[in-house]
Amino acid sequence: MPTRDIAKVVAAMDVRLVRMPPERNAQRLFLETYRRTTLAVGKAIEDAQFEDPEWVERWDVAFADRYLAALDLDLAGSPDVPRPWRLAFSAPASLPALRHVLLGINAHINYDLPQALLAVISDAEFADPVVVAR
Repeated sequence: MPTRDIAKVVAAMDVRLVRMPPERNAQRLFLETYRRTTLAVGKAIEDAQFEDPEWVERWDVAFADRYLAALDLDLAGSPDVPRPWRLAFSAPASLPALRHVLLGINAHINYDLPQALLAVISDAEFADPVVVAR
């Protein structure tokens, strides 16, 4: 079991939802959507829906932590927010809710996903045909 699990990620999301400033409703939309998705992944792990649930949880935590780190930087006003997230977070609040969610999905999948996979798949695993086949 990882030291940080999906329950802890959801708790971290809850903390951010509580402290999210009202003027950041656009960012709240993605966070709420992502929280629901994370809960669904956790339920699927509990229900033995994955071949390797421990790996899925490690990956899901690494993946979510990348987003949470970008969100924290943005909430702190840091200039170090990764560009894909900076673009998503700075989209006009007047955009429809779905567009804000899609901008977050785009940043998360295209920017965070490859890095999260590299964080949980070792070089040896990339070279292991059994692991690759799974």
